[in-house]
Amino acid sequence: MKKFTLVSFLLTFIVNNFFGQAIYNVPLTQDQFKAYQKIQEDFYNSRSHTKNTPDSIAIQLHVIRNTDGTGGAAITSILGEISGVNEAIAATEAKLYVCQNIDYIDNSDYYHFKINQEQQITEEHNETGVINLYIPQSIDNGQVCGFSYIPITNRNHIFLSAQCFNQNLTENLFGTFFGLLPTYYNTMCNGPQGSQGELVDGSNCETAGDLICDTPADPVDESTRIINCEYRGTCTDANGDRYDPPTNNYMSIKGREPNCNPVFTPLQLERIAYGMEYERTRLQSDYCEPYQINTSLAELRENQIQLAPNPGYETLVITGLQGTENRVLITDALGKSIHNIPIKHRKSLSVAMPVPAGVYWVHIHDNNRQRFTKKWLKQ
Repeated sequence: MKKFTLVSFLLTFIVNNFFGQAIYNVPLTQDQFKAYQKIQEDFYNSRSHTKNTPDSIAIQLHVIRNTDGTGGAAITSILGEISGVNEAIAATEAKLYVCQNIDYIDNSDYYHFKINQEQQITEEHNETGVINLYIPQSIDNGQVCGFSYIPITNRNHIFLSAQCFNQNLTENLFGTFFGLLPTYYNTMCNGPQGSQGELVDGSNCETAGDLICDTPADPVDESTRIINCEYRGTCTDANGDRYDPPTNNYMSIKGREPNCNPVFTPLQLERIAYGMEYERTRLQSDYCEPYQINTSLAELRENQIQLAPNPGYETLVITGLQGTENRVLITDALGKSIHNIPIKHRKSLSVAMPVPAGVYWVHIHDNNRQRFTKKWLKQ
């Protein structure tokens, strides 16, 4: 399998790799990390307050092509990536949408992008009030999949290589954009006693690692092997306790394999919503007209899918399927998986729902990597 790297820029940067390359983790300076900790304290203190997350957030696409207009990622493929992010953050009740007017950058010098070209292209093309998403064909000769920035950098752009679609990387980049640190941040394998990494017992979860307390402590482990979505490493923390890191989390090196059904945890989703509301305040929900040509077909398809009865009780019936769907994922309002059902050639599906009353999200995947998300209320 070809090796790629994902770069999530913080104030310095973190280089992650999904398929076994060496990991290079450049930590924030002490002052930078203290500033982030203060934001995190504000986040925890605000959890009981009424939330006012935006209903929608605009994305300005910048698709990079050759100078003669050839090449460039297909818009349908990019929309599939955005659909995946929307599914992953559905519990925030905010939805990302792509602006109708796509910026095609016809410049072969940028087609195979170099990270040192970032300042030049963003100064020429960035727009305010939106997430600027740049899609070159490759980044740094195919060695980098993408890069993003946490909010305190005041940078409002994301770069994603077209070579890295369908790898659950886009969710990580947007997680970073809205304020998440990697789960393994500043946590080393077999750290010495007194080191500052996150401890397995969770006693320092608010001040170490990713500062999120419902993600297990996660070490930087270059020898990690994930088998059947289980961590087989032997790393221990400063207390000598063996790590049991997440293998199904978008912000972990170990957790983004598609077969492991990666997710954001409930607290990560709350932190993303906090970043939307309090940190990315310049983003506008009504910045532009949504992209229509392809999304209208997707909306038509989504409208054909019905949940009944809605509100309902013990059984949910899904109708309007076309037979091309391959999986139905049902989560609660906090993103916890309730059902993960493989399907094939089905026109309808009946699902038992012996769950507490509340809001649930039904995510329907098809073979073209489209995702359709519907809301169901259990009475």
